[in-house]
Amino acid sequence: MSAPEIKIPDLSIAERLIYCSVKLTSFAKGVPIGTGTGFFMDFAETGDSRIPTIVTNKHVVEGSDEVSAYFHFSENNRPSGMICECRMQLTQNSNVDHPDDN
Repeated sequence: MSAPEIKIPDLSIAERLIYCSVKLTSFAKGVPIGTGTGFFMDFAETGDSRIPTIVTNKHVVEGSDEVSAYFHFSENNRPSGMICECRMQLTQNSNVDHPDDN
């Protein structure tokens, strides 16, 4: 089974980055402790199954129990100026660290 065709709108590099990257704010017990950016990536699980993931640097989420991600909405394949905040509780199994400690 082939993947569906994806039509990429005619966007500038800056507009494309708006939709693939997110601003992150990390919290510990409700207090902001860090900020950074992340980007979307899908990991193949099995066959056609995918796990949508946000990839960021360790220091952005280190010591946090909650993270807010700020997503941009599009309208007619263009930036709309609308942003949505999505707050996520972090658990012991919600993060996968890179094997390199550096």
